[in-house]
Amino acid sequence: MGRYYESDWSPYVPVAERRRRAAQKIAKMKKAGQDVSPVEIVGRKIAETFWGDTWCKNLEAYSDYSNRLPRGRTYVRNGSVLDLQIEAGRVRALVSGTDLYTVDIKIKPLPEKRWEEITGRCAGQIDSLVELLQGSISKGVMEIVTRKGEGLFPSPREITLSCSCPDWATMCKHVAATLYGIGARLDHEPELLFTLRGVDPADMVEAAIDQPTAAGKIRKGRVLETDELSSVFGVDIDMDGESSGEATTPLAPAKRTQRAAKPRKPASSRETSRKTAAIPATRRSAAAKKTAGKKKSTTAEATLKRAAAKKATAIKKTSRRKPAVKKAAKLSGEEQQRLQARATKFVGESLILREIVEEVQLARGRLYLRRDREDQDLMARITPLGPRSMLLETPHRNSWTEHKRGQLATVLKYVESDTRGTFHGLGSLVASKRGAKPSAQQILQRDFNVPIRVLAKPEYWYSMHRKPAIAEINDTKDRVLVRFTASGTSGSFHGTCLYALKDGEWGCYTIKPSASETIATAETWLNKRDWEDWG
Repeated sequence: MGRYYESDWSPYVPVAERRRRAAQKIAKMKKAGQDVSPVEIVGRKIAETFWGDTWCKNLEAYSDYSNRLPRGRTYVRNGSVLDLQIEAGRVRALVSGTDLYTVDIKIKPLPEKRWEEITGRCAGQIDSLVELLQGSISKGVMEIVTRKGEGLFPSPREITLSCSCPDWATMCKHVAATLYGIGARLDHEPELLFTLRGVDPADMVEAAIDQPTAAGKIRKGRVLETDELSSVFGVDIDMDGESSGEATTPLAPAKRTQRAAKPRKPASSRETSRKTAAIPATRRSAAAKKTAGKKKSTTAEATLKRAAAKKATAIKKTSRRKPAVKKAAKLSGEEQQRLQARATKFVGESLILREIVEEVQLARGRLYLRRDREDQDLMARITPLGPRSMLLETPHRNSWTEHKRGQLATVLKYVESDTRGTFHGLGSLVASKRGAKPSAQQILQRDFNVPIRVLAKPEYWYSMHRKPAIAEINDTKDRVLVRFTASGTSGSFHGTCLYALKDGEWGCYTIKPSASETIATAETWLNKRDWEDWG
């Protein structure tokens, strides 16, 4: 949720201007004698190599992060990560936003048992550890090191996030930008991943050397000499405890063995051979033709089977492909502007959207609903498929998810009435059923006059489909404790907010779980922190 201004919205800052400001800040820090290591992205893709790209995909694979990461991608591409330092179990960064913020990320070291399992499974599968760092590794090794929860990459429960910005969310855009910055840095320095997880790549060197090759099986590929392995990882490797300068004892010449004489065939088998030779040539040729015909039919059947399997595989691969991106209908400039004006009018008249959507942007023939102009925080996009047919989509990782088709008013009402948290989760304010029990949002807005922008502040919990319920109201009715709950197959998930009236204005404060039992415990905890909420 962006900042709210009583009279006007904050001015939009173009990407080029953001990058120019970031470059100025970096130059100023260097001039002051600070050793800075900024993250610089060339092109649209944040990471190109195996290690960097896999780091980013690992983060996006967890639902805990997937809804907050897109804002960080914009920041890291704009050059907002001015400094990034990676060390054992810790990442520190300076990220430029409205102010200069400090990000501190702690990552638990890789458990020793898991590291032993990884090195054990990879042993004998690594042709060259130089290629390992370059990401040129076999599919088997890739599956081992990238396995979710069991590989080299950390899971959310192993990561502790912290940022000095005033955003209530633990995963703010500055933290998200830093996490993506790590992926970009691993493109150039993949060994930092081992440093970050507190493991020594020399263990994989030793495992690769100690692993015996299978009997009768020759490993293909380039094999590094001991000296070359040592130079890559900066360690001395002693093969079998022998010095390279020590003379070796020559092997004794192998003794020649006398070939054993073949046993003579018995008389009965010799007679059978003579009888076979005595069969007329015509009979033998007929039998040979019959055998050849059988072989041909068997070969033809095998070829047909292979062709059928190949066709089935091709169909399967085709079915896995991403659906084709719907192209925007070619509308005239005047039609596009009218479409934008209608959408802007609907947003301005909506009780919810006028407080959440800062801009209805027209770009490349599509409409984009943005929560925050400055941060380019995208809520949804609307693609015209024709003059009166619209397609509503939301961003998901690197693609788009379809939600609704229909006229412009239809898809905008769908956004406005959202109760699941796909867009905002406040739909009960406009889409309540007659006779239904009022929702927590309706009570807070109707009976306590809590502004929409404050109700929408727990954006992250709404996006995780957690529904609010009032847990406690104090006697003076200026404190309301609200719990956000979602149930799943693995149990229930909770979060707590205290809506409090301070200095004549309502605010929403996220409470640490251990202090969220009552209004009194929550307020005591907030007083100790000067009313700085959790995360």
